[in-house]
Order: sequence, then C-alpha cells, then structure tokens
Amino acid sequence: MSSEAGTTTGPRFFPWDFITRRRFRTSLQFAYGKHTFAAWIRVGALLGIFAFCVGLFIAVEQPIFNGVSDLRLGADTQTYYAVADAMGSGGKAQAEFLTVTGNLFGPIAMALLFKNAFWIMSCNFALFFLAVLACTPIKGLNKSFLMFLLALNATTLVSMVTLNKEIFTLVASLLLCRLIYAEKKSKLLLLVILFVGMLARWEQPAITLMFLFLWRKNSVFRRHPTYALFLVIGAITVAYPLALHLFDLSAFTEQASNGGAIIALNRIQASFGYPLVLIPKTMMSLFSHLLTPTYWFTQYPLEDFKDLANQYVINLHCLAMLFIFIVAFFKGRLSVSRPLPFFIALYLIVTSANAFLQPRYQYPVYVLLCFDIARREITPMRFRLFMQSRPKPSITAPAPKLQDA
Repeated sequence: MSSEAGTTTGPRFFPWDFITRRRFRTSLQFAYGKHTFAAWIRVGALLGIFAFCVGLFIAVEQPIFNGVSDLRLGADTQTYYAVADAMGSGGKAQAEFLTVTGNLFGPIAMALLFKNAFWIMSCNFALFFLAVLACTPIKGLNKSFLMFLLALNATTLVSMVTLNKEIFTLVASLLLCRLIYAEKKSKLLLLVILFVGMLARWEQPAITLMFLFLWRKNSVFRRHPTYALFLVIGAITVAYPLALHLFDLSAFTEQASNGGAIIALNRIQASFGYPLVLIPKTMMSLFSHLLTPTYWFTQYPLEDFKDLANQYVINLHCLAMLFIFIVAFFKGRLSVSRPLPFFIALYLIVTSANAFLQPRYQYPVYVLLCFDIARREITPMRFRLFMQSRPKPSITAPAPKLQDA
C-alpha cells in the first residue's frame, strides 16, 4: 500500500488500514481546519452524547453487571453473561450456543475474552470508531454527521455500553457501505463483513450474499431492481407454507404465541398470502407501538419500567427510525435503483417473513439510512468543482548544479 498522502487509486481493504498515518491524519483534520458553526455544534453534541454513554455505564450498566441493580438495560445482556459463565465453568451451554435460532457466538465470545463490563464497553467504543474510520476513503461522506445520526438512536447508545449483538451489526453494515462504494472490490473485506455479520445474526450475511448476487455487474436485476424484489417475495410466498409443513419451525413461531395481530398475519402468510401481509409486518417491525396510539394511554402506563430495554430503548429506537425514514424520503434517498435502498428493501422483505417481529432486528436499516444521508452524492459537475477547489501543489525549480572548475 502506498504511503503517499492522497494517492487513492481505489480504496482497498487491509487489516492495518485502520492504523496508518494517512487514516489518522484524515480523521483528525477537524482539529486544525476551519469549520462552520453547525459543524462545531455537531461535534460538541457528539462529545456530549458519548459522555452520556459513559455516565449511563457508570450509573446503570456497571451496577447491573455487579448484581446490585435489578434494572434491565441490554435486551439479552444477562442471557449472554449467563451462557458465557456456564461455558467458562464447564457447564452444558454448548447446545444453546450452537443453535441457529440462538446465535450467541459474538456476544459470548466477547464476554469470554474480556470478562469485565468496562472492557466490553471499551471494545464497543473501539469497534464503533474503527467502523466509521474504515469509511474514510468514501468520497462525499461526512463522518461527524454520520456519527451524530447514529447517536440519535437509543439502540446505538445502549450498544456502546452493554454486551449485545447490535455493535457487530453496526460494524458489518458500515463495512458493507465501504464495499459498495469502493472503486475496487476487496474479497478480504467481504470475508470480514460476512464474519462480523455472523457474530450478530446469520440473516445479515445471508442477505448480504443475496444482495451481492442480485446487484452484480451486468445483472438484469441491477438494471431492473423491482424484478428482483418481486422474485424474492414470490419465493418466500411459496417457500414459507411449504417449510411449515416439511420442517419443525416451532422455535421460530412460538415467540409470536403471545402476539395479537401478528398471529392473524402469520396465518395469512402460512396460506400463501405473504404479499398481503408484507407491508403491515414491515411497518410493525420498523415502528412497533408508534402505529397504535391507544397503547400509550392504556397499556404503557401499566408496564414494568425497570425493563429499560423494552420501555425506553425500543420505543426511542422506533422514533429514531421514523425520523430517519422521513429525512431519507424528503432527500430522495429511498429509490431502490440505488444500492443501499435496494439492500434495505431486500433486508426488510426477508426479515418480515419471520413469525415474530422485533424492532431492534431492523437496526441495520437505520445504519444504512444514516450512511446514505450523511454521504453527499458526487456528480461529475461536483467532482470537477471539488478538484478545482483543491490547492495545487507548488512546484519548485531544482537548484542549479555547480560546475567543476
């Protein structure tokens, strides 16, 4: 890799990419550059948000880890710690550890490696900043704005201070953005994306491979992305009822046994009616109780408010999701003719086929929308103006050589 500053003939991915002098110099330009008042406000807000994360860890997560608090901040944090403790002490937690439905590999590996809530939080912060730093070569990306948008979601803040899967989801999603917008594709980067995605949920790398196949160069589906979406919908419409009859999917369906409308929608889906339930199930998975205003007046006041994950984090997550969708809509960033919206549509179609719906499973959608909004489109005219505005290197004449007498 060339060490020349500014010589990016197509960003390739190397493991040591994160620690080169050029990467750090590019990322630290804010410290000595001239910026607008809005940029200073944004960076100040970021510092305040990350200080809030540290305070949240000290006041809430650390007491939970020490067993002196009965609050619940991370959705499955205590489960991960329990399985990791059982495995560390030679217990028989391996069966749950290896099941597809209970894909706990990422969080448990982190718990076994660090064994302390503070070091887990430190690792989460490092993964967050390294993922954003990996997107440095992408032209037109405002990294501080990207981090600000990500921090508006309560799921991001909680994922910074708890043992969770969402931090791996965030890393895999941002690395996918780099892969899509890199001038030269890297097979090593693709392997890293699939591996990190598998640390979270197996669905993410599977959908990533499906996306790369459909969006490959010269593919008819890339020229007509709606054909690909209709094809996937049709495949799920036929495959889901057949799978219910051929295989035991009780592990997937039992989690929806206490639901209301979701049970009726699953019955329609089981009768080859997935196209009819796709939109309502997608809306429910994205926005949850925001779609039922009566819930806030009848059921919400009666909930257990010690469960911070369900009573605060998920609801704030859905509110942030609604906000980012509105912003993306008015900025024209939802057209499936563009790679990230196409991936989002594909992701929502596949995950909405689940018998149970969980808004935090849609966190990759939020990350990708934040990236798309924070990235300015580089048109040919903008690129020419950008190149013209760059300072030209000064060329000094070589010193004359002294001739021998």
